[in-house]
Amino acid sequence: MKKIIALLLACVFSMGLFSCSGKLPEGVVISCGDVDVSEDFFYSEVSAYKSSYLYGVLGLDADSESVWAADSEQEGVTTGEAIIKLALEECCAMAWTVNYAKKNGVVLTEDDIALIDEDLAMLEESCGGREEYLEFIEEYGFTEEEMRKNAEFSLYYEKGMAMLCSENEEYYISDNEIDTYFNENYIAIKHVYVNNVAEQNEEGTYVQISSENYEKKNEKADTIEQALNNGDDFDILYTMSDDGMQSAYPDGMVITIGDVASVDYEIAAFGLEIGEWKRVDIPNYGIYFIKRVEMPSELAEERKAEVPYALRADIQSDIYSKHQDEFKINEEYLENFDINAVKVK
Repeated sequence: MKKIIALLLACVFSMGLFSCSGKLPEGVVISCGDVDVSEDFFYSEVSAYKSSYLYGVLGLDADSESVWAADSEQEGVTTGEAIIKLALEECCAMAWTVNYAKKNGVVLTEDDIALIDEDLAMLEESCGGREEYLEFIEEYGFTEEEMRKNAEFSLYYEKGMAMLCSENEEYYISDNEIDTYFNENYIAIKHVYVNNVAEQNEEGTYVQISSENYEKKNEKADTIEQALNNGDDFDILYTMSDDGMQSAYPDGMVITIGDVASVDYEIAAFGLEIGEWKRVDIPNYGIYFIKRVEMPSELAEERKAEVPYALRADIQSDIYSKHQDEFKINEEYLENFDINAVKVK
């Protein structure tokens, strides 16, 4: 996601921010055929992209109006407008795909409805109960009915996209394409983490590390670095990682761009060849000794399964470009859309 958004903000659009218009029913932002995209669904997409850019690309931990008012690399377009444009393109592509699915006989089965019920129940449970769930969705401007409609819309989209990407269809994704994308965008790493940022107090709460322990942690990091420089086995030192990574990922962890909060970590990791390691001191995160390792086969297969979803960004852009004359867009709503009022997730 980080890579997709960064590329979007760097590109120059040949068209205006909003390309189509039309009179739409109240509460509808986009219409394509018999399919409408509601204001609350569009809001949720902007929120998702806004959050990804804020946390993943910039590495910030709080929202800021100055971020969205800043110029993007497209002349005359702010970062906020570029984010809205990205959400618009995605929602248009989704509407077209859902309309395509319905025109081609896709319907939601009893099993599909049961799956939606299960997902909504899990969300309610994760919120801590029904009252907390209702407060949560209300905070983002949703009703229970809207949550269900959005879930149904998303499931229709998944079914439509599956049709478009199936063999002999326009957007068929071959195994070779998946392998190529995976090999170019995923790596496996191990790291030894030294936490010189926080520690637990007597109540079990994490607080800023004391100056005394800060020095001890830095000494630990220097000792690890010296040992690695002397040729000590990384896997032995791996057991010293403060985050227990060696237990969770004994053979290494598979990552791609956007998986790690720190840009410094990603730059270091993706700059390594297999067998190489590097120390990275990251303010407010700690010290990492990162080593690139051979790709663990089992984890590789798990992560490779997500590649078709990553490739959808290009498919969505193509759908948007080819079918612009089929979209009706509520320009007035978009022109008055306040990205600063959108909550981040």
